[in-house]
Amino acid sequence: MTTTRLSVRVVATRLGADEGWTMLLGREAESARIEAFVATVADGAGDVLRLLGEPGVGKTVLLDHAAEVAADRGVRVVRLAGVRSEAGLPFAAVQRLLHALRVPVASLPPLQRQALGVAFGEIEGPPPDRFRIGAALRAALVVAAAEAPVLGLVDDLQWLDPDSRDILGFAARRLEESGLGLLLAERAGDDGGPGPFDGLAVLPVPGLPRDAAVALVERVLGRALDPPIADRIVVATGGNALALVELAPSLSGHQLVGGTLLPEQLSIGPTLERHYLERIRALPPTTRTWLLVAAAAGNGDPGLVSGAAAVLGVGVDAAGPAEDERLIRVGARIEFRHPLVAAAVYAGAGATDRRRSHRAVADALGAGTIGHAWHLGAATVGVDEQVAATLEAAGQRAAGQGGQAARARLLQRSAELTPDGPRRTERWIDAAEAFTTAGYPARAGEVLGALPVDLLGGATRGRALLARAAVWLVSGAADLVRASPAVCLEAADAFAGVDADQETTALLRAVELLGVVERGAVGTDFEAVARRILRALDGRDGPDTLPQLLVRAVAALTLWPYAEAAPVLRRATDALLGAGPAAAQQYSSIGVAVTTAAFDDAARDLLLRRATAEARRTGSLQVLHSMLWVHSLTAASLGRPDVAGALLEDSRAVGRTMGLSPVVETIYGNTTCRAWQGAADPAALRAEIAAGGALGRAVGMVGVETMARNAQVVLDLADGRPAEAHGPASAIRAERALQVAMVVLPDLVEAAAAAGHDDEAADAAAELAAIAAASRTDLARGFAARARALVDARRPGADPAAVEEAYRESAEHLARTTATGELARTRLLHGEWLRRGRRRGEAREHLRAALALFEDIGARPFADRARRELRASGGQHAGGGLTAQEAAVADLAAAGATNPEIAARLSLSRHTVDYHLRKVFQKLGVTDRRALGAVLRRTTHTT
Repeated sequence: MTTTRLSVRVVATRLGADEGWTMLLGREAESARIEAFVATVADGAGDVLRLLGEPGVGKTVLLDHAAEVAADRGVRVVRLAGVRSEAGLPFAAVQRLLHALRVPVASLPPLQRQALGVAFGEIEGPPPDRFRIGAALRAALVVAAAEAPVLGLVDDLQWLDPDSRDILGFAARRLEESGLGLLLAERAGDDGGPGPFDGLAVLPVPGLPRDAAVALVERVLGRALDPPIADRIVVATGGNALALVELAPSLSGHQLVGGTLLPEQLSIGPTLERHYLERIRALPPTTRTWLLVAAAAGNGDPGLVSGAAAVLGVGVDAAGPAEDERLIRVGARIEFRHPLVAAAVYAGAGATDRRRSHRAVADALGAGTIGHAWHLGAATVGVDEQVAATLEAAGQRAAGQGGQAARARLLQRSAELTPDGPRRTERWIDAAEAFTTAGYPARAGEVLGALPVDLLGGATRGRALLARAAVWLVSGAADLVRASPAVCLEAADAFAGVDADQETTALLRAVELLGVVERGAVGTDFEAVARRILRALDGRDGPDTLPQLLVRAVAALTLWPYAEAAPVLRRATDALLGAGPAAAQQYSSIGVAVTTAAFDDAARDLLLRRATAEARRTGSLQVLHSMLWVHSLTAASLGRPDVAGALLEDSRAVGRTMGLSPVVETIYGNTTCRAWQGAADPAALRAEIAAGGALGRAVGMVGVETMARNAQVVLDLADGRPAEAHGPASAIRAERALQVAMVVLPDLVEAAAAAGHDDEAADAAAELAAIAAASRTDLARGFAARARALVDARRPGADPAAVEEAYRESAEHLARTTATGELARTRLLHGEWLRRGRRRGEAREHLRAALALFEDIGARPFADRARRELRASGGQHAGGGLTAQEAAVADLAAAGATNPEIAARLSLSRHTVDYHLRKVFQKLGVTDRRALGAVLRRTTHTT
């Protein structure tokens, strides 16, 4: 038999060097990667690496190797393992990790100390911001690494409680240059979908190569094998190291010499569980009971296991035989030889014995804790209202600690144990709502699937329908997304005459979802919802509540002239801002629509800041992600790509922590911001914006497509292509999608006027004037004055003084807002108008001001346009002896504009453009437009 010489290194497992042969055979590549990873951490950098592989393939041994390498390099090692039974305990794994770090909580900032205290149930306080808990974990890691680098080794990542997974994912993305490393071992395919660690570096851990697997089996057996038999063993186990070590000794002599056929492929997990179960069944009954308690408790706490075992009349000595068999090790913590051993113990026990073990653990924990409720739920069979109520109360405690995922799981179990009747249905709906809030819509959908929603009635049916609409909205299925507003109307009908407040809530939700699907909605539209709102409100007595004011404002905006709707918009805005942070978060989506329609940028900004702060305080990831994204959109709509870009990055960070997929991240992009920012490759940017819009439409979120069309309008105007901008802007206005149709008006006026659609430009400007007169805000007045200037300048015999006054009025109003980019556009348009009137000296003043503002906010396309205009005004020139006019023509030609387009943008005749371009080619020594860009980049300078 010929074998490849291997570098064989014996590594002691967690159970001790005498456990047997556990070798890094065939793991040269993985070992080298891990050694390089540890070296990076030892050198003071921060890094994360995930090991992915099937159970028993050798991930834990690689973690052990990392621990040895780290110790040799002076890196402190902290270990953590996921525990199945902690799924319903909020932040259980984070608490264990912080305990292992031994970082004094007093060394952390006060707000982080408070967040941890509340999260762990140690102090009273408002539900902590989940990100503050994440920041506290990162801060603790940094403190721990202050004296020496720290390597965190996390095994069975898939079994961390969901709240801890989110927090660890948050911290893992923020290690940077910290001397902190996280090596995470996870079962491949066990995560059930996107998660907070998606996108981090992955090291796959496959089965061992053939020669390494054979060498391992022969070392275990102490004998050589014939090649055909060795090959069959390797094939049957898939090279799984644990299977080779554990199962090879159990093969019969006939199998080892080929007398009996081996299976083609073992199912490793179940096969190993059966193998361990045979060994477990040979143990004394009291030992089996002790092991079952340890498996049920799950957290490795010897005190808890001893206490629970004592409840069942089993003493500490019962663990001895299992230790002798090396199935467990008992020390500071109880460790099973492998998670499959614990799984075999638990699965091999009878259902009655499992429940007895959980009840014993619950008794040992004592009433009043979340753990007690969780294990009590696991110990209960059938239905039990008392236990269901205990779980429900524990869910509320978990929410109070910021553990939204734990709350959802506790409520689900509560619903399962509730006797048939209205309360059971309500708890199922509670659980679905909780999963949605926690950012697990798929689980929410599964929970709702257990309900006969269509057979329910009254308020219960209404709640179930609202929960269904929330799940449908994020389902990714276009037909469900488009139908979600109509489902909200169904809910409103179910609440009608039963619960007026809930009816209003359903109508408000319908408005919010229509803002997402817009003209793609199936079964309803803005006008239908507006009429349904007025029908619901007009028959009620007394003053409107806040939600009633908000939906009434939407109905007024949809059905009435703006002058009549404006007072309702102001009342709703004032009431919302006067209601405090919680209301700002609760009604943020409709509040943004109302304040945007009121052209009140200050009120909208305050609303979003309050809503974001409240979402951080309560730890609601879904709301926080949404608020940061919406705030980014509104900042972009004001021409603030600098602010919008920063907010978008924050939103994406939250999305990654939530585990949102790249597709969802693309949908929650900001194409308007990208248009303002520009790109080195304009064609690629246009393709990116178009792709974002197409994706939004494909998943039913037509509002995302509208944003992309609006972004193209902005980009076309920045590039001096008003004819291209006109069509989409006109279409967006015609669709009348609530406030969106008004937001596009300033762009429409500019595009229509420059493209020669004078009547449409005048009509849009008149609408802006009416809005400004009714809203009385600086933002609306600034837009209206600019529109008036653009329209008046096109009229025969226009009064230059009136046009100039309109531009000055626009700048004065916009300077009092946060719309920096829009102020710069007013200065740009004013400068362009002056240059075309041959008032070049005055034009340069405005163009330089515009250019400075555009550069400050990072608006590259508009800055390029201002720079071209400045050149054309004589304020800037290119090298190579070009005149200002020649430089302007050259810039546009290099950017791909045709001669007719250049003539239109610079107000020149085509003959003049041809003449200038010939002179440019001659002076710069080029023969075509393709060479212009490179030459201009080398020669251009500012005077």
